[in-house]
Parts: sequence; C-alpha cells; structure tokens
Amino acid sequence: MPLCAGCCCVARDELADERYYSQYLDDDARDLDEARGAAAADPPLELALGDFAPVRILGVGAHARVVLVRAPGGQSYAMKLASDDPTGARRAIVERRVLQRLRHPFVARLHSSVATPSSIALVLEFYPGGELYDHLRREGFFSLARSCLYTAEVLLAVQALHAADVAYRDLKPENILLDAQGHAVVSDFGLAREGISRLPDGARSLCGSPAYMAPEVLSGAGHGTAVDYWALGTLLFEMLTGVPPFYHRDPHRMSRAILYDEPAYPRHLKWPARALLRTLLQRDPARRAGSPEAGGPAKVRRARFFRRLDFERVLRRGYTPVFEPRPDAEAAAGEGDLDLLDLEELVARQAAQAGALSPLMWRGGGGAGRWSGPPPRTVEAEETNEQTRIS
Repeated sequence: MPLCAGCCCVARDELADERYYSQYLDDDARDLDEARGAAAADPPLELALGDFAPVRILGVGAHARVVLVRAPGGQSYAMKLASDDPTGARRAIVERRVLQRLRHPFVARLHSSVATPSSIALVLEFYPGGELYDHLRREGFFSLARSCLYTAEVLLAVQALHAADVAYRDLKPENILLDAQGHAVVSDFGLAREGISRLPDGARSLCGSPAYMAPEVLSGAGHGTAVDYWALGTLLFEMLTGVPPFYHRDPHRMSRAILYDEPAYPRHLKWPARALLRTLLQRDPARRAGSPEAGGPAKVRRARFFRRLDFERVLRRGYTPVFEPRPDAEAAAGEGDLDLLDLEELVARQAAQAGALSPLMWRGGGGAGRWSGPPPRTVEAEETNEQTRIS
C-alpha cells in the first residue's frame, strides 16, 4: 500500500468517488446488536490510579490532559486526567454521565472512572488513528468518498446523542478520532448539554469553537440540538475544501460572517455536496436540516449526497474506510516519552501547573498552512450576560 505524502498513515487505492461506497464488506461483518451485547457484558475495570502505567501524553487541553496508559494485563487505554479546577471537574463529570448512558459504535467508549487525589480520571478506549484534525492538516482536504463516510458516521453519533436528549455543542475535527480500521469516533463531551429539550428557550451559554459556532449561539438567542447540524455542515465543508466556510483570522469578522454572510462554495464541489451544505448551514434553526421542524435526522440521511450509502450498514461498520491508519508502533511496544514512576506523580504535576494553564486553548499550526496565528479553537462561558454578543 502506498504511503500518503507527508503522512504517517497508509492509504488504500481509492476507486472513483461515485462508485466506491456502493461496494460492501463481506456479509460476515459483526452484527451491531451482538457488538452492543458484548460491550454491555464486559466487566468494569476494578483498578486504582496507581495500577496504570503511563506510556505517553496524547494531548493537553486547558482543563485536562489525555495519557496513553497500560493496564496490568497489557491493555492500552486513553486516560483523561481532569484538572482540579471547578471547570475541569465539572466537564469530566458531564462527560462521564453522557458516556455511561451511551453505547454506540461511533461514540468514544468509557471503560471506567478513577478517583484522583483532587479530581477524576476517565479510562477511555484508545483509538490509535489519532485526531481527524491532524490528518486534515497534513493532507489539506479529503476526497468526496472519504468525507462522505466520515460525515455519515458522525451523523449517526449525533443522532444517538440527540435521542438521549444531549446537545453535543463541540463538534470539530479535533474531537473526532479514528479507530484502528479508520472509522470516525466522536469524543470529548465536556461541553455537552444534558436535558436540552427541557429548556423552553434553549441553552444560552456561549461555548464551542468559534469557526463552528452556530448563529444562534453567537447571538444568544437560545440554542438546542440544531447547533450540532450547523457544526456538521461546517465539518463537511472543511473536509471537502480544507477550511471552515466562514473562517477568518479575526474572530470578530468571523463571527459577523457566520451571522450575515453566505459561504463561498469552491467550483469543484459537486451539486449533491452543495445541496446538503446549504441545508445544514441554514441560519434559521427551525429550517435547518436535522432539526425536528425540518424533518429531523431522517431527512439528512435521505440527502442525495449519501445516495451510495446504506445507513444500516454504516451503523454496522460495514464499509471499508478509504483510509486506514497505520498501527501505533510506539503504543504496541509500550514505549513512550513519560519519565514518570506512576500516574500519581503526573497528577501532582498537573495540579501544580493548573494555575499556569490559559483559560482558552490557542492552537498553533494547522491544516494546509491556514491556521497561522489562529483564534481560540474552544471557548466557554456559563452565563450569557458575561459575554459581549456580536450583533
């Protein structure tokens, strides 16, 4: 298999976009119900923090860091260590509640939670393919076939969250992981809003990633689950073109573009992709594809863009992804970059550094060189009156 230019993953030879996903795997694919039953039957991890051996740091955020750890039996997990500030602990608790309620093939799996001296640690499935953001940054943009399958898998994950009355509110490439086969998995639920339907006027927190925020979030008009379909359209646009539809280095100008401008669709985008993007990037939440008033998620699944996909097979992981991540040799060998005796020391160091963490996570580098000096990728506020809204 040929190596992608400048990438650490193996790419399969792609067939023509129009024909690729009409070809299925053999009929011996695992049945989803059996997979769910096996997951439910798995015994919980009965381990303390000190029982895990740290291997390497997978990622660092403003309120948590994720560490690849090894259990006594040799299994690898991604341990999310929440910071000991109130925001970090609250996000970890929300994420634990959401993941305890969901077992879905395209939602990150929670194995257990472990108490730390000052906060909580979530023991999650380790997905060796890494963040979708990193692949997009290396390659610039994705093919139509590859973007189609990722979008379908994320759509099913979002649909499952909404069925559980949860608004995700932080959909972006950084929060989508690839498993060993190359399927998309949605992760990081710290900004999720539970019980969203019980809010008569919607949630009013200004939260999420600036380039992915829906107009109703920026205006403070109150938002519900429709914000996730706006973000899904933004994600699809970025995968197909390499840049979010309203991106600008000036956050204020980007916010005004989200509120008032129309996206500039590149000429290479085919009509089915444009048609779906126009329905997802609809400023009126009541008319936005995916919202209950506009036909719900079933209408999105019927879009011509997905005409080559059978969503029952998507749910069973029955399509071979165009792109297959290479095995994580470092993780398999148990080698890493942590010169630590145990996780307690890492937690102590994290607590000591908590005061130095910025409340906003500024991210350097980026896809195809476009993220030079970017605005924050994630912001959060608890009360509307604490923010200056863009009008």
